[in-house]
Amino acid sequence: MALRRVRAEDFPEAQAMYADAEVARWINPLPAETDADWLRWAESIRRRGEGLLQVIADAGSDEFLGEIIVMPRGPQRVELGYVVGPAARGRGVATLAVRLVTAWAFDALAVKRVELSVSPDNSASNRVAEKAGFTREGVLRAYWLHRPTGIRHDSVAYSRLPGDPQPDSGQ
Repeated sequence: MALRRVRAEDFPEAQAMYADAEVARWINPLPAETDADWLRWAESIRRRGEGLLQVIADAGSDEFLGEIIVMPRGPQRVELGYVVGPAARGRGVATLAVRLVTAWAFDALAVKRVELSVSPDNSASNRVAEKAGFTREGVLRAYWLHRPTGIRHDSVAYSRLPGDPQPDSGQ
């Protein structure tokens, strides 16, 4: 697995991933309708300091597997968001991406807290958080708005601190 910048040629795979019923159940729609819009959006959030979007790709083939984003949330604090397509599920891809980006955030950004926000009903994403060494802190009631449905959902708050024990290397 490798992490890299988004490219125009990734857009069809991103569209297909966001259109997948399992993905659409847990996250808001892709914030763009064209590859140019998507690239502009990713660059604009980076320039404004609102987030850094990276593609999760296969290290050998460079195949698009998903996305991970780092979003500043306060002094020395970031939140990660991640999504993988159907072909990447169950392979440990999201867990590895979360581990790598968390380590990078601690080392390169000197953050003191990395957060994840996960639906209590999304068992796969809750497993990712736990396997990546995050601590479950509690449930935030009516925390996020699923724009397509207009329904607010609860979210499980997870965090990882630089001094936390390293997660087991098993996927």
